[in-house]
Amino acid sequence: MIAPRRLTLAAAGLLGAWLIAWFGWLSAPQVPPPAAAAFIAVIPLLAVAWPLARDRAPAYAWCGFIALGYMAHALTEIFAAASDRGFALVELVLVAILFVAAGAAYRARRAREIMGGNR
Repeated sequence: MIAPRRLTLAAAGLLGAWLIAWFGWLSAPQVPPPAAAAFIAVIPLLAVAWPLARDRAPAYAWCGFIALGYMAHALTEIFAAASDRGFALVELVLVAILFVAAGAAYRARRAREIMGGNR
């Protein structure tokens, strides 16, 4: 079984890579330019990347909040854009993994703190 922290990092990285591929190449928008759209799509993930890498407890909570926004985006695309439905389903799966893993990693991190582990 994969440790929750590693699963969170992997899911965040895969989600970021997927969004870059989706908005950069697979279904690139006309406006804004594809590179700008891909960058805008990953800004929330970039905001928590460093704290996640440093294993900070609040980063896992923020990751869960951010995942809810991506989940709303995925559900909107699933129901609104038939041409991007498959892309949005992949996003939804990655977001669900991220949400669950971040919650488990947060609980594990807090348990280590309570038990006197490192910060």
